[in-house]
Amino acid sequence: MLTGEAVVAPESLPSDSSMDSLSFSHLPCLLLIISSLFSAATARASISASEAEKVPLALYYETLCPYCSNFIVNHLMKLFNNGDGLISIVDLKLLPYGNAKIGPNGTITCQHGPAECLLNTVEACAIDVWPDLSEHFSFIYCIETLVYEHKYPQWETCFEKLGLDPKPISDCYNSGYGKELELKYAAETNGLQPPHKYVPWVVVDGQPLYEEYENFISYICKAYKGTSIPSACNELSLNTIVKENVNPAGPVCYAEETIKPTLSSIIGSTIKAWMQMRLGLKFSETVKGKLSLGGRILQLGGVKRVFKQNFGAREGEKLLKVSQCYLSTTAGPIVSLLFISTQRVAFCSERSIKFSSPNGELVGIHYKVSIPLRKIKRANQSENVKKPSQKYMEIVTMDNFEFWFMGFLNYQKVFSYLRQAISQVQNPVQSDSIQ
Repeated sequence: MLTGEAVVAPESLPSDSSMDSLSFSHLPCLLLIISSLFSAATARASISASEAEKVPLALYYETLCPYCSNFIVNHLMKLFNNGDGLISIVDLKLLPYGNAKIGPNGTITCQHGPAECLLNTVEACAIDVWPDLSEHFSFIYCIETLVYEHKYPQWETCFEKLGLDPKPISDCYNSGYGKELELKYAAETNGLQPPHKYVPWVVVDGQPLYEEYENFISYICKAYKGTSIPSACNELSLNTIVKENVNPAGPVCYAEETIKPTLSSIIGSTIKAWMQMRLGLKFSETVKGKLSLGGRILQLGGVKRVFKQNFGAREGEKLLKVSQCYLSTTAGPIVSLLFISTQRVAFCSERSIKFSSPNGELVGIHYKVSIPLRKIKRANQSENVKKPSQKYMEIVTMDNFEFWFMGFLNYQKVFSYLRQAISQVQNPVQSDSIQ
């Protein structure tokens, strides 16, 4: 059984409008069609291009990065278009590790928490258990489609949709072999030269594409030296130049944390959910939650200790303000503490949610949000038009993720501290150091 808190980042999935649109309302049928295309395309590959002629294509990714799922679902799958023949000239390798870190005793901490570590391992096991590209890519595509649709807790349905036996994956995960695979991918990812800066990190014929990763097909066609040129290559301009030091054209998850996300499908930028719930907690439940939180704070030795335990204390970081509030999510409001420091805004829930592991056990994961002040684009005040006393605080990041906080005892004071912290991020205000 997996246990532990998510030391991560609710990197809320972007709205569909920020990504290439693709409907998945008939996902089971679509997956069967795609699986057939994979099989047909890969079978044709052995005829039309020798292994020596194929262009190496490596995707370094992590399962719960929304931009990785977007790339896999809306871009990488184009390799398997039946009429283009692209997959016949490509040697595709998937490495599900991404921006994870290895700690003492070989422990792995993933950027998006234990849920991501679980799915990274599941997909690593799939690649090992089903080495045939048509099988493991179909399975990974199914999972990443659910991530893209904010439904990844339903990942186990992919076995039934594709007619795959879940036992080999369960055995791989529970035996510890899955972790060995992840450590292998960690070594490959960490050994990249030049080092990866973000995910998705796409490498064609040994060359990282940086901000051009969505244009990977052009680079494949340019690198191909064989004679069986796919029709897709005839339609592309090959005058492409890789530029290392510019911002990615498409969205990415940076290796140096942008936001410490947690369960992407649950932490949503939806004030609508909050309005529908209208603080759907009864007064007695709210009081009970605050008493429970207060008891935990006392037990741990005060708010500064709670902050350090959940988020760690960075060099020179000083805690400016702590306030009880709620974070709006698609699952309803979550009660806990909001921390404002000289370096970031952080939030951690009092209670955990449950997530199903491959062996059927439930994993308890806490919601955690950590937003560096330098990554905040703006902080806005808002209120309920019908009930002006209900105040909301919106934080929008440079990546256009939105977080809504509400239920403050002293709303104006908290917002004032937040604005001051943001404005002085280059010249931190003087306050008591975290003890």
